[in-house]
Amino acid sequence: MEILGAELCVDPAWNMLLDLFISAGQGRELSVSAACIGSLASYSTAMRYVNLLVDVGLVERKPDASDRRRSYLSLTDSGRAAMAKLLACPAAHGS
Repeated sequence: MEILGAELCVDPAWNMLLDLFISAGQGRELSVSAACIGSLASYSTAMRYVNLLVDVGLVERKPDASDRRRSYLSLTDSGRAAMAKLLACPAAHGS
C-alpha cells in the first residue's frame, strides 16, 4: 500500500477513504459526522484520522454554508487519484 502509506491503510482511515471515493462517484457529499460513523471507530479516533487525512492532503474539509456547525469532507484531486490508482490494480500493490 505504498500509494497511501502504512499509517493510512488502517481500518478507520481506509473506511473513510472508500466512503469518500464512493460518495464522490455518486455525486453526494459526506459530512464529517457520517465519515466518522462509517469509519467504525470511536469519534475521537475517527477525528484523529480525519485530521490526518486533511493534513496529508488527501481530504479537504468544507463548512456547510447553511449550518456552520456542520462540515463536509471530500477527496482532493491527489486523494481521488491515489484511490483510483489503488483500486484499479490492487494486486500490483501487495494487497
